[in-house]
Amino acid sequence: MTGVQKVIGLMSGTSLDGVDAALLDTDGQDVVQPGPGLTLPYDRKTRSLLRDALDQARHMTRGGPVPATIAEAEHVLTQAHAEAVRALLQKAGLKPAEVSLIGFHGHPPRPCAVANASGAVERKNKTGSTSPSTPFW
Repeated sequence: MTGVQKVIGLMSGTSLDGVDAALLDTDGQDVVQPGPGLTLPYDRKTRSLLRDALDQARHMTRGGPVPATIAEAEHVLTQAHAEAVRALLQKAGLKPAEVSLIGFHGHPPRPCAVANASGAVERKNKTGSTSPSTPFW
């Protein structure tokens, strides 16, 4: 990281309450200037879907087929993270190109599924490209 840059952090956790998003200016080491943040709560239907997906994930075997509920939950989580980014950008009055980095930590039913699978699918659906550098918001 060179100089102070705008970055967004996202978090969705085991409480199944929603997606938290925060903007900050940082050089990655010494400078950290907090900016606006927000929480986009999950609705009842989403929380129920996530609970069902987590229950199904407990019974999955490594390399086995992915239940439809888990695939749907991954899609819904990806959409929720993308919407949190859009909402935070709007709240901060920023354009996507003004943000250097987006990082997130979450608890998808299958580890890394949101970042690796659904994120690429959503980028392709929105932009026609699966390049990791193509924003999906």
